[in-house]
Amino acid sequence: MYITIDTGTTNTRVRLYDYEFNLVDAVTTHIGVKNTAIDGNNNKLKNTLKNSISAILGSNQNPVIDAVIATGMITSALGLYEIPHLTVPVSKEALKASAVTVFMSDICDIPITFITGVKNKFDENNPESMDIMRGEEVEAFAILEELPKGRPYLLVLPGSHSKFISVNKLGEITGSVTTLTGELIEVISNRTIISEAVGGELVSKYMKDFVINGYKEAKKVGTSRAAFLCRINNLFCNFSHNQVANFLLGIVLQSDITALMNSSAIEFSKDYQIIVAGKYVLKQGLIDILNQEGFVAKGFESENENELSGIGALLMA
Repeated sequence: MYITIDTGTTNTRVRLYDYEFNLVDAVTTHIGVKNTAIDGNNNKLKNTLKNSISAILGSNQNPVIDAVIATGMITSALGLYEIPHLTVPVSKEALKASAVTVFMSDICDIPITFITGVKNKFDENNPESMDIMRGEEVEAFAILEELPKGRPYLLVLPGSHSKFISVNKLGEITGSVTTLTGELIEVISNRTIISEAVGGELVSKYMKDFVINGYKEAKKVGTSRAAFLCRINNLFCNFSHNQVANFLLGIVLQSDITALMNSSAIEFSKDYQIIVAGKYVLKQGLIDILNQEGFVAKGFESENENELSGIGALLMA
């Protein structure tokens, strides 16, 4: 059996898989590299990993573990074992070959294989062309495993920090763009005057027309003015909280689409098949807007969609 570790900024997920890559058990804790930044040491992260691995083994009759594979921010300076990013283009084979296996007796008695992240090529004359990822690269390869080979893709992983990842015909990651989609929505919804208009809530029911209208307004007058229109629509047009939340979603996604179309950090054209994964609201919003702009965007549908980081880690075993 296999154990995978996925450490992010705020959470750590430890999963147990069988030899057919079926999820057997999982432990999620609200400890991530943010705690290292706050505390000045990684003791909380170490203790969390030790306890999570011990718990998952104890709950499953202490099975034989063939490998422990760790991905995400755990290979950053704030994680457990720092490994430099690989520079694009990066294939699945290159990422696997760069893995480092280390024995850490204070975590578990099984060697841990660490998978590094991926970065763009840095141009000091054009800092905007730079981007980095730790964790999304294995998710990308998990998605690619289920897609037809030999064609270019744009993989979209929306979330607190959304990633747009370009992949060439050889299946190599060639670049990425990162935006603050989810964080911007959360901040505007809860920490500005707009919070009253949305009731301090996110989208409870997806409403395409309101998302598209928000997108169009932001495209016309910019994010700041369009965001204030959330309040106008609530006060004078009787928009409900959920309608305003959908309108705001379209506004924020417009800045993502602008980044995608204009950033020098990513290789992308209308020849690329766009695949959007993730939770329904952000996924559907991006699909509808991209299709509105003349692209062909499809949702990633798989029984493994909620386990991309785990499945991607297993591909590195």
